[in-house]
Amino acid sequence: MEENTPFWYGLTLAWADGGLSRHGMRLLDSMQRALTLSDSERGEIEQHFEKEYVTQLTRSGFGRGDKKLATWVGALGFVDDPAAHDVSRALGRATTEAGLTRLGWQLGSHWMQQLGLDEPFAEGCWAAAEAGELERLPEVLVPLAEKLGLFSLGQAESTDSVEPEDSQISVSEQADVPEEIDDDSTVAMRLSSDWTPGTPSLQLRWLRNLIALRAEDGSTEWLGGGGEAEGEADLTLHSTVVEDWLAAVLEAGQSEPTAERGVVLWPIGGTVIGIDTSSGRLTVESDRIILSLQVDLGGDIGLVQPWAAATLNGSHLPVVENAPSGLDGGWLPLHDFLCELLVQAVVGFPRQLMIGLAVPAEVKSLTISGSSLLYTLKPRIP
Repeated sequence: MEENTPFWYGLTLAWADGGLSRHGMRLLDSMQRALTLSDSERGEIEQHFEKEYVTQLTRSGFGRGDKKLATWVGALGFVDDPAAHDVSRALGRATTEAGLTRLGWQLGSHWMQQLGLDEPFAEGCWAAAEAGELERLPEVLVPLAEKLGLFSLGQAESTDSVEPEDSQISVSEQADVPEEIDDDSTVAMRLSSDWTPGTPSLQLRWLRNLIALRAEDGSTEWLGGGGEAEGEADLTLHSTVVEDWLAAVLEAGQSEPTAERGVVLWPIGGTVIGIDTSSGRLTVESDRIILSLQVDLGGDIGLVQPWAAATLNGSHLPVVENAPSGLDGGWLPLHDFLCELLVQAVVGFPRQLMIGLAVPAEVKSLTISGSSLLYTLKPRIP
């Protein structure tokens, strides 16, 4: 997974405008030394990057990405910080609490390995109780945190917009309250009065179209135009809320930039494929949840709409269904990817929501009502 490493990220910054400057080349050399990459290791990454990225460029620039790359190279000095191991453990703990999946584990391990911090990250993942809380992140870990979905509830500014080399990013800052409420807005998500958010702001930056309000009965409601949350539960949300969240996750976790708006590139099964972030559909029926996405496999295959499904069993964790019988082996990585996304959406999203809103709760069970997901919560044991 070379595309999920700090050096690959630096390459995307260096080539951001379609060209590489001499200064950018020197900075890449500095980045290689900072990450202690051998010439062969760097060569393999650059060869893959040229094939997957550079050859796909449709315009040639002047290498102005070197300014952002300089900031990024400076941020790599964090690995020598005495607090680096503690922060890495805290990141591992936050990843586990947000819902550690196989995909998340692979993303985190590859990124942290290149920084030489894979061991403390793993310790935080598997011995979360011994790790500290993740409060602030150094800039070099922000792209990874975005890929892991840890900024779905807070403010995450990418390296592209950060000027100081030692900039620190807050995990808990919230978005400003929108000024207007559409008359057609419906209650898309509701948290019952039994559970009170502990954060000063209730706005969710990754779900900008939702507007938070305190209801007269003491519950917290988020208004949106996608669909109305049906049924009564501790946490009730319409399926369109999950779809919007998935789109934000895909945008944040893309392996490299793309010029086409709404389309992101993800490495799946050794191949980088295009995904239409607005095409995600979460279909809720009886005791079954189905996730589908429109992806572009290129070549003669082109656009396809693969899907994955899970069945509810009365607990908080749905049972993911096996791939359809007779499915060609080449499609299995894509099916597995959709399964990971489905579990992250149904299980990881509400968990992140509780953490982001400072609600000391976790999901006890999940049921369905119409097109809505109904979660019963229970106190979270520290």
